[in-house]
Amino acid sequence: MFACALMLGPRRGEILGLRRVDVDLTGVTLYVRQTLQRVDGSLMFVPAKTERSHRRLPIPPRLVAILRRHRATQTAERTGLGDAWTETGLVFTSSIGTPLEPRNVNRRFDVLRKEAGLPWLRLLSRPGARFRCYHRSVSPDRSPNPPYRSEE
Repeated sequence: MFACALMLGPRRGEILGLRRVDVDLTGVTLYVRQTLQRVDGSLMFVPAKTERSHRRLPIPPRLVAILRRHRATQTAERTGLGDAWTETGLVFTSSIGTPLEPRNVNRRFDVLRKEAGLPWLRLLSRPGARFRCYHRSVSPDRSPNPPYRSEE
C-alpha cells in the first residue's frame, strides 16, 4: 500500500478505496474511481470528489511487480481463511478482508517512517505533494517534490 502511495501519489482514501477491478496489471493502469472515508462514524465508499479526481494513472514496472506479489499473498490469505474472509473486492484490506481503518494506516506509516529514520511527514498530506517523479526522469531542482535536505 505504501509503495503505491509513494510511487503514484493518490490520497489515502483513494488508495483505501481501490478495488481489484480498478487495477489493470496487464495494461499497467490504475483507475481512481472511489474513496474510503469515515462519514458520521462509519466507513463508507464514496465517489472520488471531483471530475479531476476520477483519473487514470500509469503504474511503473516496479510497482506492477509489487502489486502482483500482493495479489498472490492476498489470494492465499483469502483461500486459507475460507468463510472467515470478508470479500470486499478491495486491493488493500485487513487480514480478514475488511476495509482498512484510515487512522491505523496513518499509525503504521508513522512507525515505518520512524524505523527508517525519516523526518516527520504526513502520508499524502496535500494534493500537490505527490511523488510523481518516481518513474520519470526529473531534475531535483525542477521536481514538484524536491528531496529532503537537512538543515545542517
